[in-house]
Amino acid sequence: MAMEKIVRDFKLEDVAYAANMIKESMHFDTYIKDEERMNAFCFFYVYSNLMESTEAHTYEIDGVCRGFIFANHFGDKPMFDENTLKDLMKSHEEKFKSVDEMPYVKKYHAHLEALEKYITEPQKGQITLFGVEKSFQRQGIGTELLRHLSSKHNHERYMVMTDSDCNFAFYEKNHFELVVQGDVELETEVMTKTLTTYVYSRTLFYKNEKHEEDYLVRANANEEIIAWAITSKNLVEHARQIHNLSPICTAALGRSMSAALMMGNNLKNEQDVLTLQFNGNGPMRGLVVSANNKGEVKGYTKETDIILPPNAAQHLNVGGAIGEGTLTVIRDYGLKDPYVSTTQLQTGEIAEDLTYYFASSEQTPSVVALGVLMNKDVTVRRAGGIIVQLMPYCPEASIARLERNLRKLYALTDLLEEGMTPEDMLQFILEGFDVNITEKKPVKFQCNCGRERSEQVLISIGKKELTKLRDEDHEITLNCQFCGSAYHFDEKDIDELINQID
Repeated sequence: MAMEKIVRDFKLEDVAYAANMIKESMHFDTYIKDEERMNAFCFFYVYSNLMESTEAHTYEIDGVCRGFIFANHFGDKPMFDENTLKDLMKSHEEKFKSVDEMPYVKKYHAHLEALEKYITEPQKGQITLFGVEKSFQRQGIGTELLRHLSSKHNHERYMVMTDSDCNFAFYEKNHFELVVQGDVELETEVMTKTLTTYVYSRTLFYKNEKHEEDYLVRANANEEIIAWAITSKNLVEHARQIHNLSPICTAALGRSMSAALMMGNNLKNEQDVLTLQFNGNGPMRGLVVSANNKGEVKGYTKETDIILPPNAAQHLNVGGAIGEGTLTVIRDYGLKDPYVSTTQLQTGEIAEDLTYYFASSEQTPSVVALGVLMNKDVTVRRAGGIIVQLMPYCPEASIARLERNLRKLYALTDLLEEGMTPEDMLQFILEGFDVNITEKKPVKFQCNCGRERSEQVLISIGKKELTKLRDEDHEITLNCQFCGSAYHFDEKDIDELINQID
């Protein structure tokens, strides 16, 4: 039977559950040896944080609180009446003495206030307390609570303080930036200990309905950086269906098509074509994608049904499927010869190989991030990418700022899963810059094959060869590698083509 899961407003009857989560996760028993007083302190800790919170939310499973988040949106009124909370605290406070009289409380807050002066970015609010029951951790509850908070404070910057190293990975995965750290001295009746407290901060992003439209945007930042971002779920799913691709092949082709569309946006004329050819010694052997500046792309993988174990990061092993080999970038401007550049594959994971190509062949420092996320039924859940390039005169301070922003990027699919649009992704990566969106364009999978093109292919092989094919096979079928379309020619059709050849 499926469990009922909801996020709702925090209720006072949830305090006992929250206090128990605090007890099991924050190790107060290190400082407070008496069990009864330690339990009382955890209740007091929850109540005192509620006093400072303007909102609080509970993650409930089958009617039981399994996680919670408290937040203080600066300038708003507290969620609960202070007198009500003080009355509820009295029984616990009497057992514990007066917590306010304990010397470590005053020292702790003094140290926190000293850290706050290093927070230079203006903050709209603070996550004051956050917890998930230990046996329910690593199930997405914390991320869902954070997403719920984001739904109320979209595009607002929030901070959080923690001294628990088990929280670092969570905050960093959810794109929080480490702002400052400092030592905080704890002094209790049983021991004195110095803890390092970390202050994280990020701008919250939220989309109520998951973004479904495929499009790319182009932007510049401070006239120092040029950037593209794209969402491409629908066109990648279309490619998966027409080629009947395995998840690894879908990820490889999807990443490549997203990149080609962003790179193709830089072409000057509509008839210009950019082609990426990945050739490797892995079981997929490689892939080919082509794009133009009209937002159209097509592509195929050389093998379609590759299945491999996950890579070391537990992601789809695209690098293992492609293997070692080369990346060839072809720009066809309709001249006698196209521009061709070939580089060695670095990882086969597509994004890293394109980053290396930009640096070595175009001498352009670039950041490339690409992602395809699959559903359990192997359909495409999310797909997209970003490319950020530095202009030659980009100052060191801007480069440092961009590097700092990039440290928040755990995985591009996380941004897509949050429902970020291409504009949101650029604002996230280029936070602190003056971002100017200069172009927005829909993108789609579009093949330009057709019967007329197929006729020209057959005519090009010559009268003798075409006559031989007619006499031996009596019919010809040409299949498009890019889209799977088939074009059939019977004897009568072949005769008509032969008659067109001089």
